[in-house]
Amino acid sequence: QVLQNRYHVNAQLVIHSILGLASIYQVRGLPDKALEMTATANTFLLEIQNIAQSTLVQAFQLHLALWQNQEVEARQWLAVINVDALFQTMSNFYSPAITYGRLLLAQKQWVQATAYLNRLQQFLESIHNTRFLMETLVLQSLLYQFQGEEQTARTHLVRAVMLAAPSRFIRLFANYFSELSPMLAELAQQDIAPNFISQIQGACFEPANTP
Repeated sequence: QVLQNRYHVNAQLVIHSILGLASIYQVRGLPDKALEMTATANTFLLEIQNIAQSTLVQAFQLHLALWQNQEVEARQWLAVINVDALFQTMSNFYSPAITYGRLLLAQKQWVQATAYLNRLQQFLESIHNTRFLMETLVLQSLLYQFQGEEQTARTHLVRAVMLAAPSRFIRLFANYFSELSPMLAELAQQDIAPNFISQIQGACFEPANTP
């Protein structure tokens, strides 16, 4: 209904609805449909001449490219983005703040990634935003894993798992499952949220959910 009435409702709501659909298509293994939705978002912004939301869509396109294992040329975006502007309430399902962190990891900018993710963690803790705090902890876990700091990586992952387990927030870990799978299996063997981790593994090993 939001899309059908897109010219009569708040533009930000429309854009987040479109990006939400793109995410659903991506999770369902329909990457082409996901890309179509981002094109729809760009067309809509051109139609209403709304430049303010274009940065959000551009960030999401990079976010989607990372999920699809595409080559990402993000140096220009990283160079011009106002990092301070990324630190906001983050009340919607997607935030460019996460994409910025993921891009730093993808480009192996370990020093910058460490400083940025630490700052983001502290900010999210201060505003009690558990949803994006969990994902930030996962990114920190991957950061330390990539650098061979297994114990620190494990510490961050354990905290993310313990935050997610009560509400069964499976999708976050499914998104990063290929990188997290060995550590998650180790945590389950150590009796850390074994039922929750089993649910994550079950969701990711189902053929219908394979990207």
